[in-house]
Amino acid sequence: MEEAWYLKFIRELQNKLKRAEKGKGEAEKEADRLRKEKKDLEGEVEDLKRQLEEMATAKASKRPHFPDYGLQKHERSLKKPHHKSSGRIPFKEKLKYVQFTKDIYPDGISPDKCVLRSQRIVTHLKGGTKEVWLYRMYRERWSKESGKLPEVFGKSEYGVEVVTALGFLIYVLQLSHDQARQVLSFFTQIELTKSEIESLLGQLGKEWAKEYDSLALLILFAEVVFMDETGWKIGKKNCYTWIFKSIQHTLLLYGEKRDEDVLDRILPRKRFKGVGSSDCYKIYEKRFKAAQKCWAHFLRKAIKLMLLYPEKKHYHEFFKSLYKIFTDAKVLKLQVGKKDEGIVLLEERIERLCTEQTRKLTKQTSKDEREFVNLQKNLIRNLKDLFTFVRIKVVEPTNNDAERGLRPVARSRNNYQTSKTKAGAKRHSILASVFFSLKQNLKEFTLQSVTKEVIRWRKQDKSLFAEQLEALRAA
Repeated sequence: MEEAWYLKFIRELQNKLKRAEKGKGEAEKEADRLRKEKKDLEGEVEDLKRQLEEMATAKASKRPHFPDYGLQKHERSLKKPHHKSSGRIPFKEKLKYVQFTKDIYPDGISPDKCVLRSQRIVTHLKGGTKEVWLYRMYRERWSKESGKLPEVFGKSEYGVEVVTALGFLIYVLQLSHDQARQVLSFFTQIELTKSEIESLLGQLGKEWAKEYDSLALLILFAEVVFMDETGWKIGKKNCYTWIFKSIQHTLLLYGEKRDEDVLDRILPRKRFKGVGSSDCYKIYEKRFKAAQKCWAHFLRKAIKLMLLYPEKKHYHEFFKSLYKIFTDAKVLKLQVGKKDEGIVLLEERIERLCTEQTRKLTKQTSKDEREFVNLQKNLIRNLKDLFTFVRIKVVEPTNNDAERGLRPVARSRNNYQTSKTKAGAKRHSILASVFFSLKQNLKEFTLQSVTKEVIRWRKQDKSLFAEQLEALRAA
Protein backbone atom coordinates (compact mmCIF):
# COMPACT_ATOMS: atom_id res chain seq x y z
CA MET A 1 0.00 0.00 0.00
CA GLU A 2 1.49 3.36 -0.99
CA GLU A 3 2.66 5.55 1.88
CA ALA A 4 0.28 8.39 2.73
CA TRP A 5 1.29 11.78 1.36
CA TYR A 6 1.22 13.45 4.77
CA LEU A 7 3.78 10.92 6.14
CA LYS A 8 6.21 11.84 3.36
CA PHE A 9 5.61 15.50 4.12
CA ILE A 10 6.36 14.95 7.84
CA ARG A 11 9.56 13.06 7.02
CA GLU A 12 10.77 15.84 4.72
CA LEU A 13 10.06 18.41 7.44
CA GLN A 14 12.06 16.36 9.95
CA ASN A 15 15.03 16.16 7.55
CA LYS A 16 14.92 19.91 6.94
CA LEU A 17 14.82 20.48 10.71
CA LYS A 18 17.92 18.30 11.22
CA ARG A 19 19.78 20.14 8.47
CA ALA A 20 18.76 23.46 9.96
CA GLU A 21 20.03 22.41 13.42
CA LYS A 22 23.32 21.23 11.91
CA GLY A 23 23.71 24.51 9.99
CA LYS A 24 22.95 26.43 13.19
CA GLY A 25 25.77 24.62 15.01
CA GLU A 26 28.24 25.38 12.22
CA ALA A 27 27.11 29.01 12.16
CA GLU A 28 27.68 29.31 15.91
CA LYS A 29 31.22 27.87 15.53
CA GLU A 30 31.94 30.32 12.70
CA ALA A 31 30.58 33.17 14.82
CA ASP A 32 32.87 32.18 17.72
CA ARG A 33 35.87 32.12 15.36
CA LEU A 34 34.99 35.54 13.96
CA ARG A 35 34.57 36.99 17.47
CA LYS A 36 38.02 35.64 18.44
CA GLU A 37 39.55 37.00 15.25
CA LYS A 38 37.93 40.38 15.90
CA LYS A 39 39.39 40.43 19.41
CA ASP A 40 42.90 39.65 18.06
CA LEU A 41 42.61 42.37 15.43
CA GLU A 42 41.49 44.90 18.04
CA GLY A 43 44.58 44.01 20.08
CA GLU A 44 46.84 44.52 17.06
CA VAL A 45 45.17 47.87 16.35
CA GLU A 46 45.89 48.98 19.92
CA ASP A 47 49.54 47.96 19.55
CA LEU A 48 49.85 49.91 16.29
CA LYS A 49 48.29 53.00 17.88
CA ARG A 50 50.74 52.82 20.77
CA GLN A 51 53.71 52.48 18.36
CA LEU A 52 52.50 55.45 16.32
CA GLU A 53 52.21 57.55 19.47
CA GLU A 54 55.77 56.60 20.50
CA MET A 55 57.10 57.46 17.03
CA ALA A 56 55.29 60.77 17.06
CA THR A 57 56.78 61.61 20.47
CA ALA A 58 60.28 60.70 19.25
CA LYS A 59 59.88 62.83 16.12
CA ALA A 60 58.62 65.74 18.18
CA SER A 61 61.84 65.75 20.25
CA LYS A 62 64.06 66.17 17.17
CA ARG A 63 65.10 69.48 15.73
CA PRO A 64 63.10 70.30 12.58
CA HIS A 65 65.05 70.11 9.31
CA PHE A 66 64.45 72.73 6.64
CA PRO A 67 65.95 71.79 3.25
CA ASP A 68 68.07 74.40 1.50
CA TYR A 69 66.31 75.35 -1.70
CA GLY A 70 68.54 78.37 -2.30
CA LEU A 71 70.40 79.48 -5.40
CA GLN A 72 73.75 78.11 -4.18
CA LYS A 73 72.44 74.55 -3.97
CA HIS A 74 70.99 74.84 -7.45
CA GLU A 75 74.39 76.02 -8.81
CA ARG A 76 76.18 73.13 -7.07
CA SER A 77 73.83 70.62 -8.70
CA LEU A 78 74.81 71.97 -12.14
CA LYS A 79 78.53 71.21 -11.59
CA LYS A 80 80.09 68.03 -12.95
CA PRO A 81 80.22 65.14 -10.47
CA HIS A 82 83.55 64.73 -8.65
CA HIS A 83 85.23 61.43 -9.51
CA LYS A 84 86.70 59.43 -6.64
CA SER A 85 90.51 59.43 -6.57
CA SER A 86 92.29 56.17 -7.48
CA GLY A 87 94.74 56.73 -4.62
CA ARG A 88 97.79 56.79 -6.92
CA ILE A 89 100.31 59.55 -6.29
CA PRO A 90 101.07 61.64 -9.41
CA PHE A 91 104.55 61.22 -10.92
CA LYS A 92 105.49 64.84 -10.20
CA GLU A 93 104.64 64.34 -6.52
CA LYS A 94 106.85 61.24 -6.35
CA LEU A 95 109.84 63.13 -7.79
CA LYS A 96 110.39 65.03 -4.55
CA TYR A 97 111.11 61.71 -2.73
CA VAL A 98 113.80 60.59 -5.22
CA GLN A 99 117.24 60.07 -3.63
CA PHE A 100 119.26 58.55 -6.49
CA THR A 101 119.17 58.74 -10.29
CA LYS A 102 120.47 56.24 -12.85
CA ASP A 103 120.45 56.15 -16.65
CA ILE A 104 119.70 52.79 -18.31
CA TYR A 105 120.91 52.24 -21.90
CA PRO A 106 120.46 49.26 -24.25
CA ASP A 107 123.36 46.79 -24.14
CA GLY A 108 126.15 47.56 -26.59
CA ILE A 109 124.68 50.89 -27.69
CA SER A 110 126.56 54.16 -27.21
CA PRO A 111 124.68 56.78 -25.15
CA ASP A 112 125.22 59.26 -28.00
CA LYS A 113 122.95 57.19 -30.20
CA CYS A 114 120.14 56.95 -27.63
CA VAL A 115 117.14 59.07 -26.74
CA LEU A 116 115.07 59.15 -23.56
CA ARG A 117 112.08 56.86 -23.75
CA SER A 118 110.57 56.88 -20.24
CA GLN A 119 111.25 57.45 -16.55
CA ARG A 120 110.50 55.13 -13.63
CA ILE A 121 110.56 55.68 -9.89
CA VAL A 122 111.37 52.50 -7.96
CA THR A 123 111.60 51.86 -4.22
CA HIS A 124 114.52 49.62 -3.24
CA LEU A 125 115.62 47.98 0.00
CA LYS A 126 119.40 48.20 0.34
CA GLY A 127 121.28 47.48 3.54
CA GLY A 128 117.98 47.34 5.41
CA THR A 129 117.21 50.93 4.35
CA LYS A 130 114.56 52.27 2.02
CA GLU A 131 115.94 54.00 -1.09
CA VAL A 132 113.96 55.72 -3.84
CA TRP A 133 115.56 55.64 -7.30
CA LEU A 134 114.70 57.41 -10.54
CA TYR A 135 115.56 55.34 -13.62
CA ARG A 136 115.78 57.14 -16.94
CA MET A 137 115.18 54.52 -19.62
CA TYR A 138 116.88 55.23 -22.97
CA ARG A 139 116.38 53.59 -26.35
CA GLU A 140 118.35 53.63 -29.58
CA ARG A 141 117.12 56.08 -32.22
CA TRP A 142 114.67 54.52 -34.66
CA SER A 143 114.22 51.55 -32.32
CA LYS A 144 111.61 50.64 -29.70
CA GLU A 145 113.95 48.49 -27.62
CA SER A 146 115.12 50.24 -24.46
CA GLY A 147 117.57 49.26 -21.73
CA LYS A 148 116.80 46.31 -19.43
CA LEU A 149 116.13 46.65 -15.71
CA PRO A 150 116.55 43.17 -14.15
CA GLU A 151 116.41 44.61 -10.64
CA VAL A 152 112.67 45.24 -11.07
CA PHE A 153 109.83 42.86 -12.00
CA GLY A 154 107.85 44.11 -15.00
CA LYS A 155 106.35 47.56 -14.44
CA SER A 156 106.51 47.25 -10.66
CA GLU A 157 107.36 50.26 -8.49
CA TYR A 158 109.35 48.09 -6.08
CA GLY A 159 112.70 46.32 -6.45
CA VAL A 160 113.17 42.56 -6.62
CA GLU A 161 114.47 42.54 -3.03
CA VAL A 162 111.27 44.15 -1.69
CA VAL A 163 109.04 41.59 -3.42
CA THR A 164 111.34 38.75 -2.33
CA ALA A 165 111.28 39.91 1.31
CA LEU A 166 107.49 40.11 1.15
CA GLY A 167 107.24 36.57 -0.26
CA PHE A 168 109.61 35.24 2.41
CA LEU A 169 107.55 36.75 5.23
CA ILE A 170 104.27 35.31 3.94
CA TYR A 171 105.25 31.94 2.42
CA VAL A 172 108.22 30.91 4.58
CA LEU A 173 107.53 32.54 7.95
CA GLN A 174 103.77 32.07 7.37
CA LEU A 175 102.80 35.61 8.40
CA SER A 176 99.47 37.06 7.34
CA HIS A 177 99.42 39.85 4.74
CA ASP A 178 98.72 42.44 7.41
CA GLN A 179 101.54 41.17 9.64
CA ALA A 180 104.00 41.21 6.72
CA ARG A 181 102.97 44.77 5.89
CA GLN A 182 103.59 45.86 9.48
CA VAL A 183 107.01 44.15 9.61
CA LEU A 184 108.15 45.91 6.42
CA SER A 185 106.82 49.23 7.67
CA PHE A 186 108.50 48.88 11.08
CA PHE A 187 111.96 47.76 9.90
CA THR A 188 112.28 49.40 6.47
CA GLN A 189 109.73 52.27 6.43
CA ILE A 190 108.29 50.80 3.21
CA GLU A 191 104.52 51.30 3.33
CA LEU A 192 102.47 48.85 1.25
CA THR A 193 98.71 48.69 0.87
CA LYS A 194 96.87 45.36 0.85
CA SER A 195 96.13 45.73 -2.87
CA GLU A 196 99.83 46.38 -3.57
CA ILE A 197 100.80 43.26 -1.59
CA GLU A 198 98.35 41.15 -3.59
CA SER A 199 99.62 42.59 -6.87
CA LEU A 200 103.31 42.05 -6.00
CA LEU A 201 102.76 38.45 -4.86
CA GLY A 202 100.78 37.71 -8.03
CA GLN A 203 103.64 39.13 -10.09
CA LEU A 204 106.20 37.02 -8.21
CA GLY A 205 104.04 33.90 -8.72
CA LYS A 206 103.98 34.47 -12.50
CA GLU A 207 107.74 35.14 -12.58
CA TRP A 208 108.53 31.87 -10.80
CA ALA A 209 106.03 29.61 -12.57
CA LYS A 210 108.77 28.24 -14.89
CA GLU A 211 111.01 27.52 -11.90
CA TYR A 212 108.16 25.53 -10.35
CA ASP A 213 107.89 23.38 -13.49
CA SER A 214 111.66 22.79 -13.40
CA LEU A 215 111.39 21.72 -9.75
CA ALA A 216 108.68 19.20 -10.63
CA LEU A 217 110.99 17.58 -13.21
CA LEU A 218 113.95 17.61 -10.82
CA ILE A 219 111.83 15.77 -8.25
CA LEU A 220 110.89 13.20 -10.90
CA PHE A 221 114.58 12.51 -11.64
CA ALA A 222 115.66 12.45 -7.96
CA GLU A 223 117.34 9.38 -6.50
CA VAL A 224 115.10 9.38 -3.43
CA VAL A 225 111.90 11.35 -2.77
CA PHE A 226 110.34 11.79 0.68
CA MET A 227 106.60 12.40 0.48
CA ASP A 228 103.72 13.11 2.81
CA GLU A 229 100.39 14.97 2.94
CA THR A 230 98.38 16.95 5.48
CA GLY A 231 95.00 18.68 5.65
CA TRP A 232 94.37 22.08 4.02
CA LYS A 233 91.41 24.22 2.93
CA ILE A 234 90.43 26.30 -0.07
CA GLY A 235 87.68 28.52 1.24
CA LYS A 236 85.43 26.07 3.09
CA LYS A 237 86.41 23.06 0.98
CA ASN A 238 88.55 20.42 2.72
CA CYS A 239 91.57 19.27 0.75
CA TYR A 240 95.27 18.43 1.27
CA THR A 241 98.76 19.81 0.87
CA TRP A 242 101.40 17.43 -0.49
CA ILE A 243 105.16 17.63 -0.13
CA PHE A 244 107.73 15.90 -2.34
CA LYS A 245 111.25 16.45 -1.04
CA SER A 246 114.60 15.30 -2.34
CA ILE A 247 118.09 16.05 -1.05
CA GLN A 248 118.26 19.27 -3.12
CA HIS A 249 114.69 20.29 -3.88
CA THR A 250 111.21 20.68 -2.40
CA LEU A 251 107.90 20.62 -4.28
CA LEU A 252 104.71 21.63 -2.46
CA LEU A 253 101.18 21.23 -3.81
CA TYR A 254 98.44 23.11 -1.95
CA GLY A 255 94.75 22.35 -2.34
CA GLU A 256 94.91 18.84 -3.83
CA LYS A 257 92.96 15.62 -3.30
CA ARG A 258 94.43 12.72 -1.35
CA ASP A 259 94.45 10.17 -4.12
CA GLU A 260 96.69 8.52 -6.70
CA ASP A 261 96.04 11.21 -9.31
CA VAL A 262 98.56 13.44 -7.55
CA LEU A 263 101.18 10.67 -7.57
CA ASP A 264 100.48 9.91 -11.23
CA ARG A 265 101.04 13.57 -12.06
CA ILE A 266 104.26 14.11 -10.07
CA LEU A 267 105.81 10.62 -10.00
CA PRO A 268 104.41 8.58 -12.93
CA ARG A 269 104.88 4.83 -12.49
CA LYS A 270 106.84 4.31 -15.72
CA ARG A 271 109.07 7.39 -15.43
CA PHE A 272 110.07 7.57 -11.75
CA LYS A 273 113.07 5.32 -11.16
CA GLY A 274 114.06 6.50 -7.69
CA VAL A 275 113.16 5.36 -4.16
CA GLY A 276 109.83 6.52 -2.73
CA SER A 277 109.99 7.14 1.03
CA SER A 278 106.58 7.38 2.68
CA ASP A 279 104.31 6.20 5.46
CA CYS A 280 102.01 3.19 5.08
CA TYR A 281 99.04 5.00 3.55
CA LYS A 282 97.35 2.67 1.06
CA ILE A 283 98.05 4.65 -2.14
CA TYR A 284 101.81 4.28 -1.56
CA GLU A 285 101.75 0.47 -1.34
CA LYS A 286 103.37 -1.35 -4.28
CA ARG A 287 103.67 1.97 -6.05
CA PHE A 288 107.44 2.24 -6.58
CA LYS A 289 110.08 -0.15 -7.88
CA ALA A 290 112.06 0.63 -4.71
CA ALA A 291 110.42 2.02 -1.58
CA GLN A 292 111.22 2.76 2.05
CA LYS A 293 108.49 2.73 4.68
CA CYS A 294 108.89 5.05 7.64
CA TRP A 295 110.22 3.20 10.70
CA ALA A 296 109.17 6.08 12.96
CA HIS A 297 105.50 5.30 12.31
CA PHE A 298 105.89 1.64 13.36
CA LEU A 299 107.95 2.47 16.46
CA ARG A 300 105.55 5.23 17.57
CA LYS A 301 102.60 2.84 17.46
CA ALA A 302 104.54 0.23 19.49
CA ILE A 303 105.58 2.90 22.04
CA LYS A 304 101.99 4.11 22.35
CA LEU A 305 100.70 0.60 23.16
CA MET A 306 103.52 0.03 25.63
CA LEU A 307 102.87 3.29 27.53
CA LEU A 308 99.06 3.20 27.51
CA TYR A 309 98.84 -0.44 28.64
CA PRO A 310 101.81 -1.09 31.00
CA GLU A 311 100.05 -4.10 32.50
CA LYS A 312 100.31 -5.95 29.19
CA LYS A 313 103.94 -7.07 29.19
CA HIS A 314 103.84 -8.50 25.67
CA TYR A 315 103.49 -4.95 24.28
CA HIS A 316 106.73 -3.99 26.04
CA GLU A 317 108.53 -7.07 24.77
CA PHE A 318 107.31 -6.45 21.24
CA PHE A 319 108.66 -2.90 21.24
CA LYS A 320 112.05 -3.98 22.61
CA SER A 321 112.42 -6.65 19.93
CA LEU A 322 111.26 -4.34 17.12
CA TYR A 323 113.62 -1.56 18.22
CA LYS A 324 116.54 -4.04 18.42
CA ILE A 325 115.87 -5.07 14.80
CA PHE A 326 115.87 -1.39 13.80
CA THR A 327 119.19 -0.62 15.54
CA ASP A 328 120.78 -3.75 14.07
CA ALA A 329 119.69 -2.59 10.62
CA LYS A 330 121.35 0.80 11.19
CA VAL A 331 124.57 -0.96 12.18
CA LEU A 332 124.38 -3.16 9.07
CA LYS A 333 124.00 -0.02 6.92
CA LEU A 334 127.42 1.22 8.09
CA GLN A 335 129.18 -2.03 7.27
CA VAL A 336 131.17 -2.45 4.06
CA GLY A 337 130.42 -5.29 1.69
CA LYS A 338 127.37 -7.27 0.63
CA LYS A 339 124.35 -6.65 2.80
CA ASP A 340 121.72 -8.85 1.13
CA GLU A 341 122.25 -11.77 3.52
CA GLY A 342 121.94 -9.48 6.53
CA ILE A 343 118.70 -8.01 5.18
CA VAL A 344 117.25 -11.50 4.71
CA LEU A 345 118.03 -12.31 8.36
CA LEU A 346 116.40 -9.07 9.51
CA GLU A 347 113.25 -9.86 7.50
CA GLU A 348 113.11 -13.34 9.07
CA ARG A 349 113.32 -11.77 12.54
CA ILE A 350 110.34 -9.52 11.66
CA GLU A 351 108.33 -12.57 10.55
CA ARG A 352 109.12 -14.45 13.78
CA LEU A 353 108.24 -11.39 15.87
CA CYS A 354 104.82 -10.87 14.26
CA THR A 355 103.06 -13.90 15.73
CA GLU A 356 99.60 -12.28 15.47
CA GLN A 357 99.77 -11.52 11.75
CA THR A 358 97.23 -14.23 10.80
CA ARG A 359 94.81 -13.52 13.64
CA LYS A 360 91.28 -12.62 12.56
CA LEU A 361 89.70 -9.64 14.31
CA THR A 362 86.12 -9.71 15.61
CA LYS A 363 83.75 -7.14 17.05
CA GLN A 364 84.67 -8.34 20.53
CA THR A 365 88.40 -7.60 19.99
CA SER A 366 89.49 -4.71 22.21
CA LYS A 367 90.82 -1.48 20.70
CA ASP A 368 94.43 -2.00 21.85
CA GLU A 369 94.52 -5.63 20.64
CA ARG A 370 93.12 -4.48 17.30
CA GLU A 371 95.91 -1.89 16.98
CA PHE A 372 98.52 -4.46 18.00
CA VAL A 373 97.37 -7.00 15.40
CA ASN A 374 97.09 -4.36 12.65
CA LEU A 375 100.61 -3.15 13.43
CA GLN A 376 101.97 -6.64 12.88
CA LYS A 377 99.97 -7.13 9.68
CA ASN A 378 101.27 -3.79 8.42
CA LEU A 379 104.86 -4.80 9.10
CA ILE A 380 104.45 -8.06 7.19
CA ARG A 381 102.59 -6.38 4.31
CA ASN A 382 105.46 -3.87 3.85
CA LEU A 383 108.28 -6.27 4.74
CA LYS A 384 110.17 -5.81 1.45
CA ASP A 385 110.18 -2.01 1.95
CA LEU A 386 111.57 -1.91 5.50
CA PHE A 387 115.31 -2.28 4.84
CA THR A 388 115.88 -0.38 1.58
CA PHE A 389 117.81 2.21 3.61
CA VAL A 390 120.39 -0.49 4.49
CA ARG A 391 121.10 -1.20 0.83
CA ILE A 392 121.07 2.39 -0.54
CA LYS A 393 123.25 4.96 1.21
CA VAL A 394 121.21 8.13 0.53
CA VAL A 395 117.94 6.61 1.78
CA GLU A 396 116.88 7.38 5.35
CA PRO A 397 114.95 4.88 7.52
CA THR A 398 112.30 7.48 8.40
CA ASN A 399 110.15 9.98 6.53
CA ASN A 400 110.97 12.80 8.95
CA ASP A 401 112.23 15.14 6.20
CA ALA A 402 108.78 15.29 4.64
CA GLU A 403 107.04 15.62 8.03
CA ARG A 404 109.28 18.52 9.05
CA GLY A 405 108.55 20.22 5.73
CA LEU A 406 104.81 20.08 6.47
CA ARG A 407 105.00 21.53 9.98
CA PRO A 408 104.70 25.16 8.78
CA VAL A 409 101.71 24.07 6.68
CA ALA A 410 100.03 22.57 9.74
CA ARG A 411 100.70 25.74 11.77
CA SER A 412 99.11 27.91 9.07
CA ARG A 413 96.11 25.59 8.86
CA ASN A 414 95.62 25.63 12.64
CA ASN A 415 95.82 29.45 12.59
CA TYR A 416 93.14 29.57 9.84
CA GLN A 417 95.65 31.00 7.31
CA THR A 418 94.53 28.78 4.46
CA SER A 419 93.85 29.56 0.80
CA LYS A 420 90.77 31.52 -0.23
CA THR A 421 90.84 30.49 -3.91
CA LYS A 422 92.37 27.82 -6.13
CA ALA A 423 94.55 30.48 -7.78
CA GLY A 424 95.83 31.49 -4.34
CA ALA A 425 96.67 27.85 -3.55
CA LYS A 426 98.58 27.57 -6.85
CA ARG A 427 100.58 30.71 -6.09
CA HIS A 428 101.28 29.39 -2.58
CA SER A 429 102.62 26.17 -4.11
CA ILE A 430 104.94 28.02 -6.50
CA LEU A 431 106.43 30.54 -4.08
CA ALA A 432 106.85 28.18 -1.12
CA SER A 433 108.51 25.53 -3.33
CA VAL A 434 111.00 27.98 -4.84
CA PHE A 435 111.91 29.52 -1.47
CA PHE A 436 112.47 26.16 0.25
CA SER A 437 114.45 24.83 -2.73
CA LEU A 438 116.65 27.95 -2.73
CA LYS A 439 117.29 27.36 0.96
CA GLN A 440 118.52 23.83 0.12
CA ASN A 441 120.84 25.05 -2.67
CA LEU A 442 122.34 28.35 -1.54
CA LYS A 443 125.30 28.40 0.85
CA GLU A 444 123.77 31.38 2.63
CA PHE A 445 120.00 31.83 2.67
CA THR A 446 119.68 35.59 3.14
CA LEU A 447 117.76 38.36 1.42
CA GLN A 448 120.96 39.53 -0.28
CA SER A 449 121.90 36.06 -1.59
CA VAL A 450 118.36 35.26 -2.81
CA THR A 451 118.02 38.66 -4.48
CA LYS A 452 121.41 38.28 -6.17
CA GLU A 453 120.42 34.84 -7.48
CA VAL A 454 117.04 36.02 -8.79
CA ILE A 455 118.60 39.01 -10.57
CA ARG A 456 121.13 36.62 -12.15
CA TRP A 457 118.20 34.52 -13.44
CA ARG A 458 116.64 37.57 -15.02
CA LYS A 459 119.89 38.68 -16.67
CA GLN A 460 120.67 35.22 -18.10
CA ASP A 461 117.02 34.26 -18.69
CA LYS A 462 117.78 30.91 -17.02
CA SER A 463 117.27 29.94 -13.37
CA LEU A 464 119.44 27.81 -11.11
CA PHE A 465 116.89 24.98 -11.35
CA ALA A 466 116.79 25.15 -15.16
CA GLU A 467 120.59 24.84 -15.20
CA GLN A 468 120.45 21.83 -12.86
CA LEU A 469 117.82 20.21 -15.07
CA GLU A 470 119.95 20.70 -18.18
CA ALA A 471 122.99 19.20 -16.46
CA LEU A 472 120.91 16.24 -15.28
CA ARG A 473 119.55 15.57 -18.76
CA ALA A 474 123.01 15.84 -20.24
CA ALA A 475 124.32 13.27 -17.76
